[in-house]
Amino acid sequence: MVIEAGRITLGEVAQVTLIKVVGGLLLGYVAGYIIHLIFCWTYDLYAKILLTFILAFGVFRLAEGFHASGVIAVVIAGLILNYRCKVSGGLNPEEIETIEIMWEFTGFMASSFAFIFIGVNLETGLLYGYVLPILGISLFSVIFRYLMVDVVAEFLEFSRSKRIPRNWRIGMTWSGLRGAVSIVLVLGISGLDLPNIDLLLALTYGIVLGTNVIQGLSMPWVVNRLNLYSSRSVPETRAVED
Repeated sequence: MVIEAGRITLGEVAQVTLIKVVGGLLLGYVAGYIIHLIFCWTYDLYAKILLTFILAFGVFRLAEGFHASGVIAVVIAGLILNYRCKVSGGLNPEEIETIEIMWEFTGFMASSFAFIFIGVNLETGLLYGYVLPILGISLFSVIFRYLMVDVVAEFLEFSRSKRIPRNWRIGMTWSGLRGAVSIVLVLGISGLDLPNIDLLLALTYGIVLGTNVIQGLSMPWVVNRLNLYSSRSVPETRAVED
């Protein structure tokens, strides 16, 4: 669905949003329900693994074909499938473990290819030309993430009477790495003739590279410095050190 530039109205925005959100929700729900019915019908583990891939990629393409949100459709389909399997069966513990391992490996490979594309397509001169915007938005994203974490933590403390310590809030903020999704999205428009496309590419590549290098490599130090250990892991760690 394309809206002509310069003639966008609030009604058109609401219409597109409604179609994408509601369409994604409906298609995801139906697809997840159907795949669960097939899970209950077959005992073939390989067929179930294949069906999860068909569900993820198929419902995305189907939703995009109907101008709905493919991302929302995939997320809802996964949630419905997970809920139905827990309530009505369809997967035994061994099958769940196997499927989780398969998707963890798939996610790892997808992230790896995304970062390979960074190396192939990245022009260092492009980053040098936008150093200040990259640094500014990177700092803003960290600050904004901390504010969001703080708001959610305060709400949880108020609603559930469960205290979330300050050190854990800082740890959750610092662990907010940007990566594969941002890269894939910007790669999808990199070949289009859009205004300020170089700025968009530089900001995306620069922020992803910066957060993964700086925040990613410093995460072990942050964990140790802020004592971000579970109550069960601390005694074991101290026992080994002793």
